Amino acid sequence: MRDVLDAISWIYIITITDLQATKTGIRNAITALIGVADTDDLVLFYFAGHGARAEELHYHATLGTTTYSPT
Repeated sequence: MRDVLDAISWIYIITITDLQATKTGIRNAITALIGVADTDDLVLFYFAGHGARAEELHYHATLGTTTYSPT
């Protein structure tokens, strides 16, 4: 499927995995995607990974995420 999507010139895909999936890596990928998007483009951000919930807030857990539990 990726080969089919890559062959379509107006579709731009950024995939980051494993050691690239740090907070900085994800931010850089989003920045790069925004840099090529036009104002009338639809941008889809798909995240498959782990997360955490603290009180009513939800967080995406990237590579290198540490947890903190106040005592």
